[in-house]
Amino acid sequence: MLPKNFPTYFTLHSCYRSFRIKRIWEKVLITLVKIIRIKAGESKNPSDRRIDSHSVKITGPCEQSGIDGGKKIKDPKCHSVVDTQGNFVHGTVYDANHSRGGNVF
Repeated sequence: MLPKNFPTYFTLHSCYRSFRIKRIWEKVLITLVKIIRIKAGESKNPSDRRIDSHSVKITGPCEQSGIDGGKKIKDPKCHSVVDTQGNFVHGTVYDANHSRGGNVF
């Protein structure tokens, strides 16, 4: 339920969709991370990044399926990249049997 002073759902959804297609959300995220790093007294570009993977619970059917033999899970995995301060940099969801070896980002 949207607050009464917000535009209609369809107006908001069309704005969100156009922002997503034009990749404006990614640009906003990158800019916010740079602002946070500068306010913390760091360089605006991180000197190091960390990659991590974890399984993601899903509520319905998923196109990407597979079984991770080591962990015995069927749910998709999310590979995320964070900088040295823990700020989210990038994330991708893969099927469970996908290895993060190679160039995934």
